[in-house]
Amino acid sequence: MDDKPQTFASLRAGERVRAASGAVVRWCGGVDVGYQD
Repeated sequence: MDDKPQTFASLRAGERVRAASGAVVRWCGGVDVGYQD
């Protein structure tokens, strides 16, 4: 499977984006919108 590493990298990138979004939401509004999974 050649798309496995790409999928894994995409998953890691998405996780980083979600973590950043959650941090920004908490930093700006102090409200948890459910980004902590």
